Amino acid sequence: MAKYLWKVDVVKNAGQLVKGMTVEIIMENTSAKPQAKHIIEAIKNKYGVTVSSCHCTTSNFNFQKLS
Repeated sequence: MAKYLWKVDVVKNAGQLVKGMTVEIIMENTSAKPQAKHIIEAIKNKYGVTVSSCHCTTSNFNFQKLS
């Protein structure tokens, strides 16, 4: 079972997203970038804020594959 670690940084403000927020997300069995649902869950767990899926477009984030 392959696991990939992604670092996701917010690059512009949108709704509850604030530029500079960052989360790390582990993706299992795929090397694809995290989807909106993964980002929303990670931000809620780390920052305690609920982000609308309409604010989770790829242009609001910088994705970096760490492993």
